[in-house]
Amino acid sequence: MGIFDLPTIVDQIRAETEHQKIFVIGHSQGSTLFLVGASEVPELNDKIHAAYLMAPAAFLGGAYEPFLTSVLPLLITPFENFLFTIFAGRIQRKNTRLMALLSSFQLHDICQPRILRCGLCGTVFGTNTFNPTQMNYTNIPRMVSKLFNVENFRSSIHFGQQIRSCGFRYYDHGPAGNLKRYGTEVPPNYKLERVTAPLHLLWAEQDSIVTPTDVQKLAESLSPQTLKSVTRINDDTFDHTDFSVARDANILVYEPLIAKMTKAWEEIVGGSSTR
Repeated sequence: MGIFDLPTIVDQIRAETEHQKIFVIGHSQGSTLFLVGASEVPELNDKIHAAYLMAPAAFLGGAYEPFLTSVLPLLITPFENFLFTIFAGRIQRKNTRLMALLSSFQLHDICQPRILRCGLCGTVFGTNTFNPTQMNYTNIPRMVSKLFNVENFRSSIHFGQQIRSCGFRYYDHGPAGNLKRYGTEVPPNYKLERVTAPLHLLWAEQDSIVTPTDVQKLAESLSPQTLKSVTRINDDTFDHTDFSVARDANILVYEPLIAKMTKAWEEIVGGSSTR
């Protein structure tokens, strides 16, 4: 996705807007895609004014989120390949035969306000990133019902590999598979030194997936010329999911981000003819 999809999306936006460069905003895996794309497709950097990465999921060695950590025992095992075959390489969240066989409910039917307040929804589905102080309980069932339907199975496994390795590396196919694909038994690291587009990192204190320590590790891996800012969200309870669902996300995240982007745009327009 970072190597093929993102560059194509960027080029399509540039063609539609007739702008030579654009701004990028990514959250979690969206940040991963940008870092992969900018390191593996270096010319992508020349098309970006700046990228604002919220909870940038690169280094994940400190993650303690239950779902991601639960996949660790499956990595590089026959059972991983068995599940890949069963799911045909993807996990469909809604209306699948498997879900119909296992149950007659869907996630948004379960995650009702009272259930959320009791913490059962997060516990059952292993997504313990609900922040009660920032949660809009009456809006959650509607938001959950609109979650994407299909998830790439290998993507979840890849995140698990990053947790285990404490690195930011290519997909691990096992020693034999790695030798065939990469020429080494251990998958190589993504070359973050190739990322040259200006980057702004935003992180949350209670993020159980992209921890503050891992954000610092990413910051230290980027060129000083590339890294423009590292910003902590001004809320001690803010977590990974809050970037997209918190009731105060507009005040704490979006308005400051847009203000920073607007200032950057004004400087670009005032100092150059390049849009």
